[in-house]
Amino acid sequence: MKVLISFASSIIIIASCTNTESKTTGVVEAPPLYCLIEKESVTRTTLSVDDEGVGTVYWKPSDCITVFFGTEKVKYFSTNEDLAINVVFDTTEKLDGQNADFSNIWGLYPYNADDTCNGSSVITAIPSLQKGIEDSFDTNLFPMLAHSTSNELHFNNVCGGIKFSLSRNDIRTITFKGNNNEDIAGRVKVVIDENGKPFTSIDSGEKVITLKPQNRDTFTSGVDYYMVLLPCNLNNGFTMTFETLEEIGVFNYCEGAISIKRSIFSRKENIDSYASFTLKIPDGVVDLGLSVLWAECNVGANTPEEDGDYYAWGETETHYEAGHSHDIFGWKSGMGCYDDNWYKWRGETNSTYKKYCADDSLLVLETGPNGDDVASLRMGSSWRIPTDEEWTELRTKCTWKWATQNGVSGEIVTAKNGNSIFLPAAGEWLGGSFITYGEAGNYWSSSRHPDMQHIAWGVDFWNYPSTGIVIQRSRHNRSYGHSVRPIFVRDVYSRVTGISLDKPSVSASVGENFRLCATVKPDNATVKTVVWSSTNPTVASVDDAGNVTVLSSGYATIIATTVSGGFSATCEIVAPELEHIDLGLSVEWATYNIGARNPEETGDFYAWGETASKSEYNWTSYYYCNGTEITLTKYCTSSTNGNIDNVTTLDARDDVAQVRWGINWRMPTKEEFDELISECTWSWTILNNVYGYCITGPNHNSIFLPVTGYIDGSSLKGTSRGYYWSSTLDSERPTHGKRIIFNSDSYVCAQASRYYGFTVRPVYQ
Repeated sequence: MKVLISFASSIIIIASCTNTESKTTGVVEAPPLYCLIEKESVTRTTLSVDDEGVGTVYWKPSDCITVFFGTEKVKYFSTNEDLAINVVFDTTEKLDGQNADFSNIWGLYPYNADDTCNGSSVITAIPSLQKGIEDSFDTNLFPMLAHSTSNELHFNNVCGGIKFSLSRNDIRTITFKGNNNEDIAGRVKVVIDENGKPFTSIDSGEKVITLKPQNRDTFTSGVDYYMVLLPCNLNNGFTMTFETLEEIGVFNYCEGAISIKRSIFSRKENIDSYASFTLKIPDGVVDLGLSVLWAECNVGANTPEEDGDYYAWGETETHYEAGHSHDIFGWKSGMGCYDDNWYKWRGETNSTYKKYCADDSLLVLETGPNGDDVASLRMGSSWRIPTDEEWTELRTKCTWKWATQNGVSGEIVTAKNGNSIFLPAAGEWLGGSFITYGEAGNYWSSSRHPDMQHIAWGVDFWNYPSTGIVIQRSRHNRSYGHSVRPIFVRDVYSRVTGISLDKPSVSASVGENFRLCATVKPDNATVKTVVWSSTNPTVASVDDAGNVTVLSSGYATIIATTVSGGFSATCEIVAPELEHIDLGLSVEWATYNIGARNPEETGDFYAWGETASKSEYNWTSYYYCNGTEITLTKYCTSSTNGNIDNVTTLDARDDVAQVRWGINWRMPTKEEFDELISECTWSWTILNNVYGYCITGPNHNSIFLPVTGYIDGSSLKGTSRGYYWSSTLDSERPTHGKRIIFNSDSYVCAQASRYYGFTVRPVYQ
């Protein structure tokens, strides 16, 4: 690796002491310390280093250092309010004048309460767990030491390390170790050598350093990170391991010895690109040294001894209700026995099949989200049912032994590498009978018999008194209910390469709901999980499915991030300010309808008392009835029409303006519509090619109400008129709500059936 950064710093600390004796008696004030960072120093807490290794560093506000006056320890704080080179450090602590030695002063950065000094050396710690900070060190990571017999302290670096960048955004953890298990961190004793530089010796060492990102789940590509190591020789090189959610990458540098020198940071760009990544082996998987990895449990089981679920070959659902796997009365509705009459792929007769037959020549179950392999469907695309060849490999290359494990009989299958799995004798379903539990195990493969389309291959084993223990390749009718033991396949893993959203930006009104659709690339990516977030959830929130709700005016960015790879796509949300106009009336009126963004837009349609738009507007779909106008369940004043509650004004939860726009908004009452008609001037006009009324209040301010039409059933009708709901019920006829209706010749407050879809113009309260 090319060495680009050399840190040999001097920090001068001048102690202003009024007592010239090395010791005194009683309690004394700890003196203020005046700290100077020299121009070429590159070792402090705020770090900037160019490609030539030249850096500029500053004391940060509230930096802490430890000063030992002999063995007496004092914690000092920087007093600067901004980044600075010359800083006064001060403390409120007192010194024991009897033990304080003002002619033997040690300075140590960073402060650590566990650090000690015996007067000739300092004990400090280099953490084995370090935080990854973009373009800098962890504030309390990189140590410096100073020693003087006078009032000047010259600080020098204690450690070195590596500086690197990454090419991927999904790396969560990085570890570093020497290939000879050298000590690279831990508790160390530091002295000053004959050249006046720090020299370390191990007190209690650590073999591995782990770096995790600060305040993030993953590291960021294209920026520099630092890992701090003790000066040492790594005689056989080193190994770095990069861990993502699904993969582990290993970079083994073994081309020769590496020397970690004090104040030297070796640099490697995109260091993860030198690593070889493999898919992690998940929990519950056993490596038997075969071509595939075998699961510990059957599909539907939580432990190796549980039988799990039973499936017909090529089916992905059981024929029984949960909890009734051995109960013939637990059939699912519409399902039945494990025979051809109930088989999913049965054709017109018991001897013909709709899939995996001679017509399609499919000999192995299809995997994937639309496939027929239950292991792949339930557990992910890296899982599947073993093929006939893979079961044969397990039978012939492993040792099988009948045994009882945790009270359950079955076969312990042991590989040459010593690892083993347990296959319970879970029995099988034949027709409507559950048989041979505890005596036999019957497991499907994913392979169909090439000549007999009604037969699929599998493995049987049993321990009968008459025959003893038998383990054999088996063939069974596809409709039988057998166990499934899945396998994990590394080579089907497909890494995510990107993500996109269907909408790069949205201008939405407050209360609007919509869904963003994410496309993860490539189409065959193994892990397509997406995490959604909002930069301003008070403006726009998003759930786990990408459903966005606009809550207030302002700006927000919705971010979709792939769990695999850490790729992100964004959608910018702009929610215009909700405006209201003072017309000189009892309430102020909104400038546009709910669901609109401009005064001339129609907006959304709502049934009276409902807070969501829908495709059909009729009594059958109306929320506050049981399908007819004589079965009202709320807002009813007549027993002829339903249950009487005598509530004649919409509750807040049924007021779409309050639900969509917030508590300061609501639907107008019938009386407020009357006021709008009687106290204002209405002028028929056109705004941006839309007809409607310009309504001018007593104070000469105005609003525009566009023609809207209304929805009955699924049809838009009355498009030359405006229809607007109030929050007031027609108490004489509770099937109707009060509304305003207008055309070019008239504007009146009237009533209409509650199920109609009308628009809403809110008022501000």
